[in-house]
Amino acid sequence: MTRFNVTVLGPDQPGIVAAVTGALTSVGMNVEIEDVRQTLLSQRFAMILVFRSESETTQDRVHDSLSEVREKFGVGTAVQALDGLASAKAPPAPHSDYAITIYGKNEMGLLAKVSSIFADLGVNIIDMEGRLLTEDEPMYVLHFQVEMPQGTATAVKSALRDRAVSLNIEIASMDPVAAGVVASVAQIRDVRLETTFFRLDGRVEDSELPLYRTRYSAEVSAGDHTRLGVKVRLQLVYEGHGVEDSTSRALEVQPLKASATFQVEYAVPRQKFAVEQLQAFAEINAVFNVFPYWRQLVQSMLPSMGVHKLVLPVFRFPLMSMTRGTAQSAAEAQSLLDSGDAAD
Repeated sequence: MTRFNVTVLGPDQPGIVAAVTGALTSVGMNVEIEDVRQTLLSQRFAMILVFRSESETTQDRVHDSLSEVREKFGVGTAVQALDGLASAKAPPAPHSDYAITIYGKNEMGLLAKVSSIFADLGVNIIDMEGRLLTEDEPMYVLHFQVEMPQGTATAVKSALRDRAVSLNIEIASMDPVAAGVVASVAQIRDVRLETTFFRLDGRVEDSELPLYRTRYSAEVSAGDHTRLGVKVRLQLVYEGHGVEDSTSRALEVQPLKASATFQVEYAVPRQKFAVEQLQAFAEINAVFNVFPYWRQLVQSMLPSMGVHKLVLPVFRFPLMSMTRGTAQSAAEAQSLLDSGDAAD
């Protein structure tokens, strides 16, 4: 059994994938493809393929089998034998997979500067895509799939936010990949409002209203082998100097208080997923499903309290997570929801 890596680069045209895979199998090497990735880079074809052969073969033989492909399509190929390379690597450390999307001005060194943040924190980039969005005012979007050492997600997010201004970037999203695994099969069945709490303890200046943000927590709360229940709590939090300010006004002295709890139910085969996958789904997808109801609730309740100019934006990550924030914030939120003033 021998394993090889084949790289193909050249002008894009139909039929290259079929020609490459056909050439590898036509010379009697009993090829089994283990992994393959193909994309276009500025309209040029790029493919990386890993395969193993049950018959004895050599790197030169694989290279020769692709000669007609190189001649017909004008592509370049490279072949590398992989035997012995995998065994030399240390076992992978425990990690979590995240998908990160970043927008930034198309400036010299942007990718190097962003990727150096990951490198400093031991984050491994396993997939990446970058595209120029506009020509008039160049804006670049970077999509990363990364492996983070367990327990470092908060540090990575903080590092990106700390460098956002100096790098002229915006962190559009940072989501656990595990959430998407569950989302691919989950179907929403019901959204129920369980508790609400609204109270105005003093005057709120119009200039303060844009500084109210939504904070949330989500947890898997109920269900069986075919059903998933998620409890989502949301609240308004006053951030005196913006979202990045870590010294939020304490909830007990915040003049405008608003919070709610929703129960969301999904049809999903729970037994197929790990606990961390279900929790990641709860923190991403369940919050997304509930947010329009929360937004409508806030926008309809506040005018009756004399607050007319607070407008919650549409849902957009990253919001402020109570589960990823301080335990005190979560406790304060639960205290509000459990208070005697809460209404069903």
